Amino acid sequence: MASSLLNFETSIENELSAELLTGKNLNLEKARGLALQGKSVEAAEELANQIGGTAELSRMNVIQQEALAKAMGLGRNEMIESVQKREILRDLGVDSLEQLE
Repeated sequence: MASSLLNFETSIENELSAELLTGKNLNLEKARGLALQGKSVEAAEELANQIGGTAELSRMNVIQQEALAKAMGLGRNEMIESVQKREILRDLGVDSLEQLE
């Protein structure tokens, strides 16, 4: 994920493509900056905030989901699993990945 964000040209291209296909207003600049600083956990949290929840993902078609996942540097299934796990952790009272350390 971090290395894909740091390939700036491709990352920005994928971000714009995902915006066009999903209608979402994405801003991955903060995630790129965190990845550049080696803060992978924080970058992952920022990306998760941009994705939304399972309800939002379920309203998207497969092409939209794939474009969003590609913009995040993930595979479609990997992105969906990540969102589901995050929602489970939130239900258990864990607000950030740092709380698990």
